[in-house]
Amino acid sequence: MLYFLIPAYNEGQGIKRVLRDVSAAAKRLRKQYKIVVVDDGSRDETVEAVREVAKRNNVLLLEHGKNRGPGAAFRTGFKKVLELARDNDVVVTMEADASNDLVILDKMLAGIQRGSDIVLASCYAPEGRVVGDSPHRLFLSKAINSLLKLFFPIPGVHTYTGFFRAHRASVVKKAFSAYGNELISEDGFGAMTSMLVKFSRFGAKISEVPLVLRVDKVPRASKMKVVKTIWEYLKLFARNLFGGRPRKRVQ
Repeated sequence: MLYFLIPAYNEGQGIKRVLRDVSAAAKRLRKQYKIVVVDDGSRDETVEAVREVAKRNNVLLLEHGKNRGPGAAFRTGFKKVLELARDNDVVVTMEADASNDLVILDKMLAGIQRGSDIVLASCYAPEGRVVGDSPHRLFLSKAINSLLKLFFPIPGVHTYTGFFRAHRASVVKKAFSAYGNELISEDGFGAMTSMLVKFSRFGAKISEVPLVLRVDKVPRASKMKVVKTIWEYLKLFARNLFGGRPRKRVQ
């Protein structure tokens, strides 16, 4: 069973297409699936758009009353998914903005089948690339990922900040048991980075497949605030350099 976990904030312009594309990808791979969308306090037509396609595309909608950030949305979504998922199921996290290329989903799932616990879709891996991003945002992203690789090295990993990942459900359950809510300690865009670092310390086997990140397909400008995001990553570095260890050991 595949579970797709998608946080959404003001994605009314493109969310219906994303959900249909995800449904089509799962059916192409002949996989049973459920899409879990966490609306993070959207002020546009996101909720209405998700409800419109929900029944036809096997979608479960969770709602935050106010905007709390992508990390909070992932925390809510993972808790719900892990209530439903069996140990051998796979949880795929991704953005709601059409930037992720679902063509590589079969390679990500193949990585899980070969023994990886987490498979990252990596735009900075060999053969990966970014299309359509602005020069200053691309520079910032590369700089952050280079620093993360320097301070928190994970063999074979080049992209720490992306949301598009496949997770073995059993390993996520064990990680939550070890870390509790601290597995996703950040509410903002650094949440999945911090989670990845903790997975590596937990002993999870992590691999990558190259991704062409299509920023040019995003229907609206990014909602990431540069100064706020830099501040979040500075706090992330501090927390994980001097902490971020499992509270208990899980076999």
